[in-house]
Amino acid sequence: MRQVSRVPAIEETVAWADLEGESVLLNVLEGLYFGLDEVGTMIWKLVSEGLAADQIVARLLEEFEVAPEQLEGDVADFLLTLEAKKLIHFVEQH
Repeated sequence: MRQVSRVPAIEETVAWADLEGESVLLNVLEGLYFGLDEVGTMIWKLVSEGLAADQIVARLLEEFEVAPEQLEGDVADFLLTLEAKKLIHFVEQH
């Protein structure tokens, strides 16, 4: 049986810049400005690479010593915040 994985994708109306380890996001259509810290920037870059949410968690587990369950919840919350602010949307990948 194939597993369906949610893949976050950056909205076409979002411009972003990496500023010394932190990022600035701008939804041009909405006029929304959003700043990311170092960890948020790491997640954003992984999103920009087209990784699924579970792949993002796996990559971050290689970088940080944290319980997988905690990281999964934190990444999910962060991605949902980005979605609510219309910075990303999710697509289904089989």
